[in-house]
Amino acid sequence: MPSLASLIKFKSAQFRPYYNTRTPIDVAVGQFIRGYKGEWLNDGGASPINAFSGRSGYYKTTIVDNLVLRLLEIYPGSEYFKMDTENTSTSGERFKKLSGGKVDVDSRVHITNKGEVNFTEYCQMQKELGEAKLAHQDDYIVETPFVDPTTGKAYRILMPTFQSLDSISNLVVAQNLEAIEKDIEDKKTNTADMLDGKMKKRLVDLMVTWAYKYNFVYFITAHIGEKQDIDPRRSTPKQNQWMSNSEKVTNAGKNFLYLPNLSFQLVRPTPLVDQDKNPLYPSAEATLRSIKKKADSQLTELEQIELNRLSLKILRGKNNVTGTIIPTVMSQHQGILADLSYYEYLVEVEGNTKSGEVGDSGFLKKGYNRVSPLLPDFPLNRKNIRQLCKTEYRVERMLEIMFQFHWVSHYWNTAVYPFDVPATLEAMVNGILSGNSIMLDDLLESRSYWTYDKKDKRPYYSIFDICELIGIREAPVSVQVPSDITPSK
Repeated sequence: MPSLASLIKFKSAQFRPYYNTRTPIDVAVGQFIRGYKGEWLNDGGASPINAFSGRSGYYKTTIVDNLVLRLLEIYPGSEYFKMDTENTSTSGERFKKLSGGKVDVDSRVHITNKGEVNFTEYCQMQKELGEAKLAHQDDYIVETPFVDPTTGKAYRILMPTFQSLDSISNLVVAQNLEAIEKDIEDKKTNTADMLDGKMKKRLVDLMVTWAYKYNFVYFITAHIGEKQDIDPRRSTPKQNQWMSNSEKVTNAGKNFLYLPNLSFQLVRPTPLVDQDKNPLYPSAEATLRSIKKKADSQLTELEQIELNRLSLKILRGKNNVTGTIIPTVMSQHQGILADLSYYEYLVEVEGNTKSGEVGDSGFLKKGYNRVSPLLPDFPLNRKNIRQLCKTEYRVERMLEIMFQFHWVSHYWNTAVYPFDVPATLEAMVNGILSGNSIMLDDLLESRSYWTYDKKDKRPYYSIFDICELIGIREAPVSVQVPSDITPSK
């Protein structure tokens, strides 16, 4: 009997992978899929449509721009088109700082604003970009490490094009301009407000089509304000299960809440300072300054930087549990500091671990230092962590492995995997040291992100690959701590 689908030439939906960002977001929203060469690929990070909402000053613009710049670094040839409705991105200098000079901003980042294009023109521009991409699709086809389900070979896709609308709350529908500029509180203005919501709802609906047809990857931001109930005795329902009853996403259209593959609320930015209100994690430049005794008048922008702990609450997502909080460390000038985000998370989960004990994070605590069995020659503390991460790729990779292992082993149902997950980080390291599948040095020089970049020669090992290679080995491993460690407050 023939397949019913074949009788009508049914068109199956095409697989669209998530793009890794090299941040805590990847594993928090991801899932692992077998790749073309048998590896476990992390299908997490940036989805086709990503929504970020938060109050004013909660890093919405910074986090979106930084994530996209990270993506441009990992996925060569891709470009970034930004619709800036708040006129905050007036030049490329900020993007150059956010990228750390790793991205050719002048040729790959394109910014427009509502002074240049209105709502209708923006929609037309999206379609024109997509059709131009399809017209030259042979130039944009890339081979990914995923498996093509129809051929069993490497999956080929259109190169991603990253787009942001920052913010949809401040985007003005062209037909509303006259009423808004006159500020007329009458029936015409009310009609304009209704049209604004209707058109934005339609825009997000169109973005779904454009995302899958043209392989556009959208980032949309929106403001959160206070919800005002006409009758305080009869509260209206929450917009989302995980939002506060007093909060409301404003002027974004209904589909902003329902259609994005991933939706995040940015909550509780908290300055990272010590008891004396000094930076908890001095920058690499500030650490060097303490050695060079640099005068305060000579401080650079990076040396004066203030970091914040920022939580990303998952409001919507299909791969993992919603309501989960993703911890990040944010900088207004550098964006997400992934390595410091990992370290801050691991320090927090170790609880009241005493010196000489191994905490839940996997660190051996030694005075004010923390030692990982993955890299025992590098004791870490709050004053040297940023400098080490800046100069030692192995330290950054070690923290990423520790974070991802803790996240997967504590928040995921490991019983359903086709391999055993080690019970502790020590057991995982012991498995690496006692096996022949992978050398510890090779692991620390590897990468966790998938890419189609043939020039990226780092070997790929996801946290699933590591666990599968070693299986489970419960024998404890003895962490050798260098004898010359001195406590550092």
